[in-house]
Amino acid sequence: MTEATRPRVSVGVPVRNGGRYLRRALSSILTQEYHDLEVVISDNASSDATSDICLEFARRDGRVRYYRNHENIGAARNYNRVFKLSRGELFKWTAHDDWCDRTFLTRCVEALDAESSAVLCYSGVIFTDESGRVVHYGSWARITTEHGPQPLADLSSPDHRRRHHALQWSCGGPAPFVFGLMRAETLARTGLVRNVPEPDRVLIGELCLVAFSAPFGVKVLVFGPR
Repeated sequence: MTEATRPRVSVGVPVRNGGRYLRRALSSILTQEYHDLEVVISDNASSDATSDICLEFARRDGRVRYYRNHENIGAARNYNRVFKLSRGELFKWTAHDDWCDRTFLTRCVEALDAESSAVLCYSGVIFTDESGRVVHYGSWARITTEHGPQPLADLSSPDHRRRHHALQWSCGGPAPFVFGLMRAETLARTGLVRNVPEPDRVLIGELCLVAFSAPFGVKVLVFGPR
């Protein structure tokens, strides 16, 4: 593969029996304002309509690459599989029941391009019920503004404990950051998603450690709604 054909962004979708919400999740990625992307799906031996839905999207859009596991390999390995199959300079995991605003990737890519010391960019979070009705908003008010992405405090600290604490607790937990847009080079230096309790905390902790010595630095950017 040449640099000319390599997508800038890879979106990994690990899924098992996610047919109920999968269409909306895939549509929210494929209708992004940002087009230079690939979608890598790893179907973890689903027994519902997941396979049919994935094949339908793959036939319709050449940016979709679909893989199916013949047996259940577990959630952690399936998450790691989509990353290892990806080709982009920037990477994002997307859950089968999540969806993104059309501007999500554009704004994340612009932010990472503008801030070379950042390793990850994410947005505020809205929680909805099955019908799409807003249930509540994530607790991001103190770190997001309408004036563009804001770096989280303490991530440039030489003290790894401060960096770790900033990501683990500044936003009520690390889980949302795992679904941010990350520099693949930095993510590859971690152990990825481990088969342990709360693997999101472990991964974010590793990012705090490896990113400090990476060429890109240690900033994480978070933006709010326009």
